[in-house]
Amino acid sequence: FIHMACDDEVWAHAQAYGYSSSLPRVSSNDREARPPSGPLPTDAPSIARRSELWEKLKDHKTASAGWTLARAINTGTCYPSSFVGCHAGDLESYTDYKELFYPVIEMYHKGYKTDGSMKHVTDMDVEKITTGLGDTTQAKIISTRIRTARNLKMFPLNPGGTKETRLEIADLMEKVFATLEGDLAGKFYRHTSMTPEETQNLVDRHFLFRGKDKMQAASG
Repeated sequence: FIHMACDDEVWAHAQAYGYSSSLPRVSSNDREARPPSGPLPTDAPSIARRSELWEKLKDHKTASAGWTLARAINTGTCYPSSFVGCHAGDLESYTDYKELFYPVIEMYHKGYKTDGSMKHVTDMDVEKITTGLGDTTQAKIISTRIRTARNLKMFPLNPGGTKETRLEIADLMEKVFATLEGDLAGKFYRHTSMTPEETQNLVDRHFLFRGKDKMQAASG
């Protein structure tokens, strides 16, 4: 079990699943990793708590973000109801901790194999879409939106990022977005300078997460 700086609600939730209250809680500046014990209801911590895997990887840190096995499963440890329960802190996490991430990926993406036998094929030819939407379905659709997310390989992934790396990303992307013209042009919003009204407007339009999400906070 990874003792983190969980609040009282989280701690009570953890105890409800049989975690020992005799072990000390520690501050976020003095985290202590302990091998998980007892049944865990989420897949990721259950995999990570296998004694041989824990002993093998518990002291390892990835090169980019210094990501550890304890931090990788922090969400699932603090919140046993977490759907997946693990997060990668950088690209190396997927290879350094593949004994954790590969089984989770295969369980989450049913039918996908991580043994290298499968390859994702990108095909943007709309003529190959042979199934159309019926009249009833079309009548229900008011608007559609496609949201994409990309990572910059020179930076850790978001859970493993720091204040400094996030500011560097913001500075870099602000310059990139300033070069866009025509339909692609827009306004770049910084969390540090948005007004409450701008924040709420973006949340209402589903462009910005609401925040105050405990599971996201536990992920890093």
